[in-house]
Amino acid sequence: MPYNIPSISINSSVVAVSLNQASYYFQNEIEHEGPFKTNPLTVIVLPESETGIANQYWTQAMLNIQQETREYSEPELIQLSDGTFFDVGLLDIQVFFDGENGPIKALLKKQPDFFLKENLKHIEDVYGILFHDQMIVSTTLHTKRTDGEFQLHYHNIIYSLRKEKERIETLPMVQLINHSSIDISTLHFIR
Repeated sequence: MPYNIPSISINSSVVAVSLNQASYYFQNEIEHEGPFKTNPLTVIVLPESETGIANQYWTQAMLNIQQETREYSEPELIQLSDGTFFDVGLLDIQVFFDGENGPIKALLKKQPDFFLKENLKHIEDVYGILFHDQMIVSTTLHTKRTDGEFQLHYHNIIYSLRKEKERIETLPMVQLINHSSIDISTLHFIR
């Protein structure tokens, strides 16, 4: 973090969303920021060939492709502590910037890419997820908490897809989680 705003801290959590809840979750948690804002800015992070602003059609296409790829590939299932199995459709890594609102808002206005870069750096540093160009990843900036107060945070969506040239197939999410620093016992599961 820059030395002139030392009061900003970064916190995060990870939500694993089941494949059958992925569209519902995205529509209600990502596209809508509660009653405060609809259709916040979503940026395609990866693959680099698609980097830019995502529209609702891109997102829906990715969610539809996830369903289609499962028709011809076996999902990797995570066994939960209660003995049930979970099919991860997407991961939502939520990164929160906490501190004094004034400096955060000023920096967001002056250098909008600063928080995006810190957001992605945090994911790599804390969770050990090494992004690569075959992954399909988007990030959505939100500025409100559920109570309507200002809080800058990102929803970083890792889809259970990978793209190699023009072919899209299932990304092994269990393998991705197992090779990261994500602690399964701390994951929030949306079934």
